[in-house]
This record gives sequence, C-alpha cells and structure tokens, in this order.
Amino acid sequence: MYRIEQDVKPPVSVSEWLITFCVACIPVVGVGMLIFWALVKDENPSKSNWAKAMLIFASAATVLWFLFFKPMFAK
Repeated sequence: MYRIEQDVKPPVSVSEWLITFCVACIPVVGVGMLIFWALVKDENPSKSNWAKAMLIFASAATVLWFLFFKPMFAK
C-alpha cells in the first residue's frame, strides 16, 4: 500500500469564523481580505474555499443586479 502524506490543518474555530465573517463584512477591506484568503497558500483550506465561494457569490449577485435592477431605476 502507498501512503499519501497530507498537510492536515486543524479545523477553524467558531471564534475565528466570527472574526473572519466580521472582517469580510467591512465594505472595502472585506473584498481585499476575501481575495487574500482565497489566494494565499498557507491559509486553512476551509477558509480559503469559503472565501472563493463568497467572491463567486458576490460577483454573481453584482452581475444580476446590473442586469435586472439597474435598468428599472434608469431614467
């Protein structure tokens, strides 16, 4: 049998998730931190995947807003 060595990181604690979410809610800093958490290699994989998902979700929501709601308010 072959043994695959993995770099297993400890799970992210609840308090770290709360701090992460609060920082991500700050308007300009949050986007920068989401990009940082998504791209840095030393970050916990669950936090990195969460940041990637949040960036995709925010991008999709922004595109949908411009497609559907922006024309309603244009004069």
